Amino acid sequence: MSDQQKYLLDVLHEIDFLRRAQAAVLLQRKFGSSPAAITAILRQLKMLGQIRKYDNVLSTIGENIDILVLQAVDVALAVFAKEWNAFYASFDSRSQLRGKIIELETIPIPGGVISNEKNELTCFVAMQYLVKVLIPVPLFGRQKHSPVNASSAVGAEVDYVIIGIERRGECAAASRVMALDQQRWYQREVKGLEEGDMLSADILAVGPIQAHLPTLG
Repeated sequence: MSDQQKYLLDVLHEIDFLRRAQAAVLLQRKFGSSPAAITAILRQLKMLGQIRKYDNVLSTIGENIDILVLQAVDVALAVFAKEWNAFYASFDSRSQLRGKIIELETIPIPGGVISNEKNELTCFVAMQYLVKVLIPVPLFGRQKHSPVNASSAVGAEVDYVIIGIERRGECAAASRVMALDQQRWYQREVKGLEEGDMLSADILAVGPIQAHLPTLG
């Protein structure tokens, strides 16, 4: 069984139903599958008895289809497409996006890049719908040694610029430093910040004896 077939079956085992068009969108986005390849994938799964088809709806459990499930998938796919479009726009034009940090994650990386002795890189993770955004710690702030514990930033909303996209892995890499640089330049060169101006600040992290509130980059 191919990776595409296994992936589609995993999705169907989770939600039971998919319109054929929804399955086609998932396979195209995940694997870049062509319409002809998708037709062959579905035909083979049907011949193997893995899926059944009722009025253009694929099912693993029978014909008692819940229309609400299909409508929910439509909404999720629409939001997912919008999110990817925003990622590509940020990657191409260096526009800023905003997301909430949900956790820290250490990922393995090949040699020759900034990393510790174990060839691992610690990243802040911001989850945008179904897409994981990884912000490497060296690209999170300008200071080499952060004044706050990294785990204290979990839950904070931050701005970032997409610097890499991996559609198959459904993730993207981002830099908060680039967003901070843009904000600082805008305030200095465009708005002309002056003494006495009122400023707003984000709460990045709160510790036992100090808090970190960045403003204007």
